[in-house]
Amino acid sequence: MRKKKGFALLLAIIMTASFVSTQHMTVRASSPEPGNGLATAAAISLNTAYKGRFTADSRKDLYKFTLHSSGQIAFSLEAKMYSLYCYIYDGDGNALWRKQPIGNSTTETINTAETIDLTKGTYYFSVCSVRYTGNYSFRLSFTAAKESFSEAAGGSNNDTAHANTISLNKSYKGHLAINDSADFYKFTVKKSTDFVVNAAAQIPHIHYRIYNQSGREIWRRSPSWNQAAGENSLSGKVTLAKGIYYFAAERYSSYTGSYSFKLHSHSYKTAVTKATVKKNGYITKKCSCGQIKSKTTLCRPKKMTLSKTAYVYNGKAKKPSVTIRDSRGKIIRPTNYKVSYASGRKRPGTYKVTVKFKGNYKGTMSKTFKIKARR
Repeated sequence: MRKKKGFALLLAIIMTASFVSTQHMTVRASSPEPGNGLATAAAISLNTAYKGRFTADSRKDLYKFTLHSSGQIAFSLEAKMYSLYCYIYDGDGNALWRKQPIGNSTTETINTAETIDLTKGTYYFSVCSVRYTGNYSFRLSFTAAKESFSEAAGGSNNDTAHANTISLNKSYKGHLAINDSADFYKFTVKKSTDFVVNAAAQIPHIHYRIYNQSGREIWRRSPSWNQAAGENSLSGKVTLAKGIYYFAAERYSSYTGSYSFKLHSHSYKTAVTKATVKKNGYITKKCSCGQIKSKTTLCRPKKMTLSKTAYVYNGKAKKPSVTIRDSRGKIIRPTNYKVSYASGRKRPGTYKVTVKFKGNYKGTMSKTFKIKARR
């Protein structure tokens, strides 16, 4: 009877120890070397807090997460220890990112936050320690880049052969990540055209380039970072002949982030501000973007003269011809106005001649002439 009670007690102790061990277990990689133990990584969700613990015989934890689109990971970590290492590996186990946050020397507590730009794909996040043991907690939050063209792991449009086809005068969004160094876009110019390349990026440094169909660079800009605005912006001009071209946004050094761009082809329309008798007018060729190709001044009508201002009555109607000169003294053509005469114009008296402008001019001018009685 005592043997049975002793066996039951031993079994209860073993089961309790097993339960406690399971409650404190953290999924760990089988080897600290990159790529090893990926099959046993613990799957985690984004925007969720997790806790882990390092012991003397287990100092590396590996977690698996998936991004369904390109974007930015906001990583935060707290740990009750002086130093540890953080890694991000791609789906094949290649190390993409490494950080060694150092804790407060007095409290030996780590509190760190980082951002990492990644393309769509499966990744592994690793936390490990060489010397220290203790507890840690972390969170991986995600913000989608909302690219115009969805990219696969490592990027999908990294060269001219895989460029995405775009339309002119349309805005697009892109994203450069630590595993995506360039984005290429293909477009066609139907006739020689002036272009404005408008771009903005939340990246301190970035290169924009245009290549011709043979892959030769023909245009390049690297805008400066605006600290106050928190972005760099570009409004560059280029003239392109008929043909096929490639626009590229290329990463500079390790700088990553989102950008937007638009290739605007100028389409000029003629707008007329009519000249009046008081103000000059203008003929302007202007694009919808505000670019002015040309602006011609229409000088205001300044002086009206009659071929004759005094006649002697002879029983016939009088009709003096009209000349209009602008503010520069040049004659305004009669096609730009209509002349009307007062009725009668036979008997002695004063008669009015009125000019009403049309076309590129507006307003009226008038002069009078006299018919004197015959002596």
